[in-house]
Amino acid sequence: MNKNMKYKTIMADPPWPIEWPQSKYIGTKELEYPVMPVAEIAALDIKDYLDNDCRLFLWTTNEFLPEALYVCRLWGFRYKMLYTWCKPTGLGGEPRIATEHIVLGYRGHPKRVGSRNDKQILNWIVANRTMKHSEKPHEIVNTITKITEAPRLELFARTKRDGWDTWGNEVTNDIEIKKLEIEKYEQLSFEL
Repeated sequence: MNKNMKYKTIMADPPWPIEWPQSKYIGTKELEYPVMPVAEIAALDIKDYLDNDCRLFLWTTNEFLPEALYVCRLWGFRYKMLYTWCKPTGLGGEPRIATEHIVLGYRGHPKRVGSRNDKQILNWIVANRTMKHSEKPHEIVNTITKITEAPRLELFARTKRDGWDTWGNEVTNDIEIKKLEIEKYEQLSFEL
């Protein structure tokens, strides 16, 4: 493990505390992984691993967008924009939920990668749903890799990716992350 590594790109897909609603048609679906309270996600101490000029790509569902924006700030980033994955079909809800988002945060002034002559990359992409729950489309991960600087770190990783260090409960970790005093974050409440 490299405790002194400073990453220029962080991609995180936290296990937000999703609760699938009971439905007489589909029942309650169990997730394939354990979820975490928002306070535990917020309390992850990642700041020692951040380069002064760093980008954060923080995955979130529509439901947890307010919490993701707050976690972005708590982790030391300023909000820049949303990157949206448009799925050709949706799940439940009225209207059907057919998008996921990535909160893009900046720390310092990360360099632009590539040239202005590269194909234009928009802040949304239409990509097919993936085979596994929480699996991310290769098109999006490839785009993030293309437009960012190394070294790169994926938090809550489920698989190893070329060119990325990883941390998560389903992979061999390249770093060790401590949790800050969770009591400080347990008061986070976004309920109306």
